[in-house]
Amino acid sequence: MNDCGVHTGRLKPKKKEHELDSVTRQTPMAFLLPRPQDEGTCSVALVDYLINCTHNEFLEKYHRIVGHQGEFEKMPMEEVTRAHLIAYDVERDLMPLVFAHCDYSLAVGEGTKIAYNLPALERQIVDRFLVGKPHIDMKVYRVAFRSDVYNVALFDRVKERIPQEELSLPVQRQVVSELHDLTDVYSILAVLDIVIRFMASSGGSPNKFLDKYIHETLRMPPDSGLISPKAKQACQLKHVLAMWRLLSVEKGRRLALADREPFEHVPAKYREEMPLKVKNDLQKALKKLNIDGFLNDLLEVIILELGQWEETNNIEDYELGLAMQDLHGSTLKGLDDIPREVQLKHIIHCWTTTIKLEADMTRLH
Repeated sequence: MNDCGVHTGRLKPKKKEHELDSVTRQTPMAFLLPRPQDEGTCSVALVDYLINCTHNEFLEKYHRIVGHQGEFEKMPMEEVTRAHLIAYDVERDLMPLVFAHCDYSLAVGEGTKIAYNLPALERQIVDRFLVGKPHIDMKVYRVAFRSDVYNVALFDRVKERIPQEELSLPVQRQVVSELHDLTDVYSILAVLDIVIRFMASSGGSPNKFLDKYIHETLRMPPDSGLISPKAKQACQLKHVLAMWRLLSVEKGRRLALADREPFEHVPAKYREEMPLKVKNDLQKALKKLNIDGFLNDLLEVIILELGQWEETNNIEDYELGLAMQDLHGSTLKGLDDIPREVQLKHIIHCWTTTIKLEADMTRLH
């Protein structure tokens, strides 16, 4: 994929960490999903190389050589099949043509002579592999991660249409306890994604039960829903953002405890690890905080707001505690105690540190 940028000057990943030399089972899926930034630029660059640098440029050179003056037949990328491509197998397609256009002769004292009928071979290759091949119009349908399209404005529209309330702690704990697999958490978040968008545009009754809204209003299939019996019993439309926050935190918690990446979409500049002393100082400060509240605020910063702060120069060097107060507007007590050395560039490490400290404290109690 590096070759496309190096040799053609077309698309290429902007950062070294977004380049990819090979794909293994450990390669993040984000590298294979076309997007205009980060890891997704790899797949966009590869598609550009295969279509423009390989197929279209070859056709253009051929038409210039033969003096073709007409317009290219053009075809949208999504309609292309193998028959439209300049595609061949050397052993299966080319070698039989070569053998069919060579003449063997045997002269006394000279052995076997082989003569190739190159003009006829060229005509066969052109007719079989080039004539009728279209110019391909590249249009990449780019993937958007759910976390990319969540933003503060979307949540504000939901709050304007349906005032939101928090779920009680007993309900939160029971909902989480009833979700045994991480796949359950992902499934409900996918449903909530649809619900939030509909609510942002059309509103609804605050007291309507969320499960009824999913199946009666949105008419989603029976196997799509809240899964948790307690969530079905207690959650109403006025709790949808609280439910989203609860499950998003739980997803990030379970991934972090399994030593997996909790926020794959976050750029590398926010993934620096804190020095050991800074980490220890942070842990001391966290013990004085309401960790549940801190995780809720931290989650909203990571998912909803980091992308909006990208245009601020050197935003990654901003103190995390100040960012949560000044930019996010958190009123959580104890944020002043977070060490100044903990900056936004440490935010993912801060998340995993907090999750693991919370788990240790829970075990001790």
